[in-house]
Amino acid sequence: MKNFPIYDYYINGKKPMSRISVLILILIMVFVDVAVAGDSSIKVNCSEQSGMIRVVLETDSESLINQSNVSESYSLIKISFSEPFSYKGGAVVESVKIYKKEDSLFLNVKNLQKIKVVRLSSPPRLVIDAYLPEQKKKPPTEILQADAKEIRNFTLMLDAGHGGSDTGITGQQFKESLLTLSIANDLYKQLAPKAQKVLLLRREDVYQSLEQRITDAGKTRIDAFFSIHLTNQKYCSIFISKIPANTSSKDIKYNVALAQSAYIERSRVLAHAIGEAIKEGMKLDVVYVEAPLPLISAIRAPAIMIELPTPATLSYSAETINSLAASIIKALVDYAQR
Repeated sequence: MKNFPIYDYYINGKKPMSRISVLILILIMVFVDVAVAGDSSIKVNCSEQSGMIRVVLETDSESLINQSNVSESYSLIKISFSEPFSYKGGAVVESVKIYKKEDSLFLNVKNLQKIKVVRLSSPPRLVIDAYLPEQKKKPPTEILQADAKEIRNFTLMLDAGHGGSDTGITGQQFKESLLTLSIANDLYKQLAPKAQKVLLLRREDVYQSLEQRITDAGKTRIDAFFSIHLTNQKYCSIFISKIPANTSSKDIKYNVALAQSAYIERSRVLAHAIGEAIKEGMKLDVVYVEAPLPLISAIRAPAIMIELPTPATLSYSAETINSLAASIIKALVDYAQR
């Protein structure tokens, strides 16, 4: 056998390297490659549908998905993997909590009933459908019809907040001025058959000054006034006017900005009735606020402003609008009965 010299390897033609050193270097490179290849990343995305939450785990390693083991017990789903991975997070709904422990991911799904698991490729994905108990909802049309006779003599006014160049809150796919107008128009269609008259303070996406709104609102005698706005919060806020202390009856009579003083207690009752109906019908948290809002303060009728969550929190589907209309009708019925 031919004997090789101890130093017969060169790097860049300069420094000699022994065979032992080369072997050590090769082994190090192999182990590094294995470690990098084994440490795949997993990203999780969740979406919530009627009676189901879909959890999608996506990675670049097909073996990681194919060799995974999924088990469930009560509200916990355990996903065990045969190789190391890093959890990169993702979009997760509030009812799902995810945490990593060693080579497993644990999903805590509230009210979990059963799961269905599917493995997909291109890209490698593990899809888990977590089924929840079915919630029987009373049809919105049935709610809208219940006791609506109590408000058949009411004249209502709806104010779609902002308008035109005054866009209000904006997002990637919405403007507050357009969305409040759409909500007000849909509410009009739902409420008009139940009340004597429903008026829209703004019918198009045009700018209206505060003075113009106050003037237009004062042209008709109304029984209730609702101003519709959006908030960046996850909850619903309901505002009534805050009247300065020691306001005299003379001030109330001649100062338009204090017109709400004579109706403030009735506005408070209506606000709480609306809030309770929204909590029950729309499953939203509600906060109550008293503030010196110029438009509300100038209304000579029970008046409130409703700030609804943005589309990032609440999907404004036909069902959502029906639930909001049902909540307003229920609140008006409760208010009328007091």
